[in-house]
Amino acid sequence: MTFLKRYGPWAIVTGASYGIGKAFASLLAEKGFNLILIARRTHLIEELASNLRTNSSAEVTSITLYLSGPGFIEPMIQACKGKDIGLIISNAGFGLKGLFHETPIEKMFAMFNLNCTAPVHIAHTFIPVLLKRGRGGILITGSFKGMMGFPWSACYIT
Repeated sequence: MTFLKRYGPWAIVTGASYGIGKAFASLLAEKGFNLILIARRTHLIEELASNLRTNSSAEVTSITLYLSGPGFIEPMIQACKGKDIGLIISNAGFGLKGLFHETPIEKMFAMFNLNCTAPVHIAHTFIPVLLKRGRGGILITGSFKGMMGFPWSACYIT
């Protein structure tokens, strides 16, 4: 079974506007996937979506969502209506640097929600979809920084 046949025809990529998420989106478009791209920066996600539509055969939907806040899952579900989602790349995340006690607690909770809560919510929502279709996958990215101690990173969570 080819990669596209096993995991396609549609893939979701969160954190798609930059870095690893952008690379995932580009690679999946090259492999023939249609994409739902999710990121918080509208201009970057729209630019990527336009580029992928021009340079591949991919059908691309882009959504501006803040996954660190409440209520993100329903717009995500709505964007998937009528699409055979087979692959979810949960890649959105960020880190904080600085002294723990001087870092605003609101920023720490936003980071926790994005790096930890959002992937759990996404997986919980889409695992039944993948089980029903009998194939697919979920990839959740993280970082070494979250697994080891680094200076000025006491509040980093991945």
